[in-house]
Amino acid sequence: MAQALPRAETLFDQGGSRITAWRAARPARVLVVGVVPAAPGPAEVLALGQDAALVEEGEGTFLQDLSFDSVADRLGPWARDHDRVVLWGGSLGGYGALFYAGAVGGLAVALAPRFALHPYLQPHLGPRIARDLASHTRRHPELAQVPAPPHSPIVIFDPEEEAGAAFVAQVLAPAFPQARLGLLAGAGHRVGQLLTYQGLLAPTLTAIIDTGRLPPIPFDPADRPLADLARAGAALAAGDAHLARSHLLRAAREPHRVEFLTALRRWAEVSGQPFPPLPPETPRLRQKVARRMQPDPALTPALRLLAAAQLEEALCNFDAAARLAAQALAADPRLAKAARLAARAERLALLIRRQDTPG
Repeated sequence: MAQALPRAETLFDQGGSRITAWRAARPARVLVVGVVPAAPGPAEVLALGQDAALVEEGEGTFLQDLSFDSVADRLGPWARDHDRVVLWGGSLGGYGALFYAGAVGGLAVALAPRFALHPYLQPHLGPRIARDLASHTRRHPELAQVPAPPHSPIVIFDPEEEAGAAFVAQVLAPAFPQARLGLLAGAGHRVGQLLTYQGLLAPTLTAIIDTGRLPPIPFDPADRPLADLARAGAALAAGDAHLARSHLLRAAREPHRVEFLTALRRWAEVSGQPFPPLPPETPRLRQKVARRMQPDPALTPALRLLAAAQLEEALCNFDAAARLAAQALAADPRLAKAARLAARAERLALLIRRQDTPG
C-alpha cells in the first residue's frame, strides 16, 4: 500500500498550473523538484529523506502560465532552506527543469527534454500535431535568455532520435555549452519510461541527489516491453505458460499496449488460467491515450463509440470496452471490428473477474 503523503503546502495555483511542496519527516538538506509531474514522485523522494516539490502545468499550457519569476518568488524561499536543489523531469518536464533551474539555484536533470512550441521541433512534427499546436502562442523566452543556474545541467537523451538531438543542438547548447550529456542510444523519446522499466530510474536519481554527478547508466536498448512480449510469444508458441508468465508480468508495467492484450489472450488459452490482475491506469495515462486516439469529429456515432471502446481496451478496462463495442454494433450492425472487440473484451473481463474472485 502506498504511503500517505504528509500535508502539502500549495505555493502557486492558477488555472491548473500548480506548485506544491512537502516536508520530509526530518529536516532535509536537499529539495527535489519534479516537473510535469516526474517519476519518481513526491512519495519516493520523501522516502529518501529529502523534501519534495512538484511543478505542474495547466492542461495544454506547456508550462507557460508559470513564468520564471513566479517560480523564483514562490519556490525560491523553499529552495533557500536547502544545501542543494535538484529539478527533475522528462519531455516537457525536462524542458521545465532546464527553464526553471536558475529560478531556484538548482541542478536541472532533464530526460529527453522537449518543448513543442519551439521552432526546432517543427520539422519533426506530423501534420496533425502541427495543426493542433498552431493555435498556441509561444511566450517563454529562449533558455539562453533566462538567468543561468549555478550548476551545469544533466541531460539524458538518445542521440539517434532526431528531435532529441535537435533540441540539444539548437536549444540546449546555446544556453548550456557545458551541459553534461548522458547518451542512451536506442532509447528514443521514451528515455524515462525505459529507465523505469529496467529499474534504473530511481537509482540514477538517487546517485545524482547524493553526488550531483551523472552516474554510469547500464541501459540495455533491447530490454523493453516489446522484447518481453516477443519472448512471451515464443514461450507460448512452445506451450510454456510458466516462462511466458514471467515475461508478461514485466510487460504488464505498460499494459495499454495492444501487443500486450494479444499476448495475454494467448496466455489464457495456453495455460487455461486467468491472468493476474492488471495495474490500474493513472488519470494522466488516460488523458495521454485519449488524446492519441481522439476520433475525427466527422465520424459517424457508431464509429465514435468504437473509438471509445478501443480507448477503454487500450487502458485494459475490458467491461467498459465490451459495453461500448456492443453499443457501436447496435448502432451499425455492419461493424465487424466492433463485434470482434466486444467478444474479446467480454472474454478478458471474465478472466479478470475470475482472478479477483476469492477462492
